[in-house]
Amino acid sequence: MSKSGFVKNFSLLAIALFAVKIIGGIYKIPLANIVGGEGMGIYQMIFPLYALILTLTSSAMPSCLSSVVSEKVQNNGLESIGQFVASAKKYIVVVCAVAVGVLFLIAYPTAKMQGDSRGFLPYLIIAPSIFFVGMTTLYRGVFQGYLNMKVSAVSQVLEQLVKLGVGLTLAYLLRDDLILAVSGAVLAVTISEIIAFLYVRRKGQGLAVFADKTKAEKGSWKKLMRFILPMTIAFSISPLICFIESRMLIGSCGPTSFGLFAGCSLTIVGIPVAIVSALGAVVIPSMSKGGAKDFSLISMALRTTLIIVGLSAVGFFFLSTEIVELLFSNFDISERELLSSLIKYSAISVFLVGINLITTSTLYGMGKPKVPLIGTIIGGALKLIVIFTLVEQFGIISAVIGNSVLNFVASLVNLIYIISKGKIYLPKGFYVSFILMLVSSSLAIILIKSAISGTPLLILSIMAVAVVGIAFLVVATVFDRNEKDLFFDMVSRKKRKV
Repeated sequence: MSKSGFVKNFSLLAIALFAVKIIGGIYKIPLANIVGGEGMGIYQMIFPLYALILTLTSSAMPSCLSSVVSEKVQNNGLESIGQFVASAKKYIVVVCAVAVGVLFLIAYPTAKMQGDSRGFLPYLIIAPSIFFVGMTTLYRGVFQGYLNMKVSAVSQVLEQLVKLGVGLTLAYLLRDDLILAVSGAVLAVTISEIIAFLYVRRKGQGLAVFADKTKAEKGSWKKLMRFILPMTIAFSISPLICFIESRMLIGSCGPTSFGLFAGCSLTIVGIPVAIVSALGAVVIPSMSKGGAKDFSLISMALRTTLIIVGLSAVGFFFLSTEIVELLFSNFDISERELLSSLIKYSAISVFLVGINLITTSTLYGMGKPKVPLIGTIIGGALKLIVIFTLVEQFGIISAVIGNSVLNFVASLVNLIYIISKGKIYLPKGFYVSFILMLVSSSLAIILIKSAISGTPLLILSIMAVAVVGIAFLVVATVFDRNEKDLFFDMVSRKKRKV
C-alpha cells in the first residue's frame, strides 16, 4: 500500500479522534464558565451511568460488524453481509429501546443516590440519545468493515461540532436558571447524536447491505453474542469504575468539587492525551503478531508518547495557576485555587495515562485485549480503594491520586507483557536525554516565571517548552533513519470500495 493510501485509510480516523478530543475540551471550557463549578458537577454526574449504558448496548457493535464484514468480503460472502447487518439492526433496536426505557425509570432514584436529585431532568433528556448512538454504531461498523474510515471520522467530528454550537447557545440563553442551563447543554448531546445518525444513514442509503427488506441471517444472533458479550464485558470495566467513583466523590466532596475535577481538570489534562489516542488509533491496524518490525513500531510509538506527555506534564505542573486564570476567570477564588491544584497534581497522571493508552493500543494490535483488561481491573479496584481511603483526608485530590494508581498499575501490566514477548528498542542514551529534556523545560519555565506573569508567561512558557522539545529531537538520538517510514510500511491491504 502507498503512503498516501495508508494515511487516507487509517490516519483519517486518528485525526478525527484527535479533533473530537480537542472540540470536546473547547466545549467544556466555556460551558464551565457559563454554568460554574456546581453546574459542571451536575452536568458531569450523569455521564458515568450514560457511558456505562452505551457500553452495554452498543460499544462492541462497530468492532463486531467491521470484523464480520471484513471476513465476509475476504471470503466472497458479499450476499450474506446484508443478512448479518439486518440481524445486528434488530439487536440494536431491541436492546437500545429497552435501555432508554430503563433509564427513564431509574433517572430519579439514580440522581438521588449519586447525591444530587437535580440530575433527574438531565438524565431524562439524554435518555433518547442511547437509541441513536446504537443505530449510528451500526453504520460505522459496516463502513469500517469495508475499510472506509471517512464516514466514521466525519460523523464523529460533526457530532462534536453540533454539541459545541447548540450546547453553548442553549446554556447561555438559559443561564439564569442553573438546572435549565445544564439541561440545555445535555439536550445538545441528544441533538448531536440524532444529527450523526442522520448523516451515517444518508451515507448508507442505496447500499444493498442496509436494505430494509433484507431478512436476518439464520443463526446470526449467536454469532453476534459470541462477538459482543466478551467485548461488552471488557469495555464495561472502565465506565463501571467511573460510575462508582462518581458516587463516592459527589457524596463526599459535593457536586462543585466533582465538576471541577471531572468537567474541568480532566478536560485540560486530556488535551495532550488526545494526541496519544490518535497515535494509538494508527498503531492498532499497523500491528500484526509481534514480529521484529512490530516491536520496532512499539518502541517508536512509546518514545513519541514519552516526549508528548513528558513535556505536557512539566507544563501542567508549573503553569496550572496561569492556565486556570486564563480559561476559568469566571470562577470564584476558591474554585480557581482548587482547580489549579487538581491540574498541578494531575501532571504525573498525564504521564501515566499516555503510557497506558499507547501500550493498550499496542496490545489490541497484537490481538491481546485480555492483558490491558486485567491491568484495568486490578488498577481500577486499587483506585476505588485509594479514593475510599483518602477522600475524607484529601477530598477531591484523592481522585487524582486514584487515577495515577490505576494508570500506573495498568501500564506496568501492559509493559511487562510486551517486554516478555520481545525487546523494546530504545536508542543509547535516550533515558538520560529524556530526563535532561524535562529538566531543561522546567528550568526554562522557572526562569520565565521569575521575569513575567499572567498570559504572557503562559505563552512564552509554551514556546520555550516547544523549543526545548524540538532541540531534544534534533540533538538526541530519538528515532533511527529506518524508523521514519515504518508507520507506512506496516499495512499492505488496499481500501475496499463499498
